[in-house]
Amino acid sequence: MSHCNLEIVGLLLDTEACDVDKPNRAGYTPIMLAALAQAQTDTHRSNIRRLFSQGDVNARASQVSQPRLGNFDDGCAVRGVPTVPDHGAASVI
Repeated sequence: MSHCNLEIVGLLLDTEACDVDKPNRAGYTPIMLAALAQAQTDTHRSNIRRLFSQGDVNARASQVSQPRLGNFDDGCAVRGVPTVPDHGAASVI
């Protein structure tokens, strides 16, 4: 997900063999990175929706204690995709 290759994300989700909640070395999960992706096609948007629905949208980045994704709702770059809170993310005020 770090290179925003949303076609590959869809293929990996199809295998049902990947852990969508496993963070990278910087502590970010694929869901956190997907919230910042630029979805160009309906397939991209569909893959992001699938990713949001399969993982923990309330996870925190481990190394830098970033806020939950629910707080990034206004800045989501994914147009036409239901917002992260629509998938159960909690806002932290």
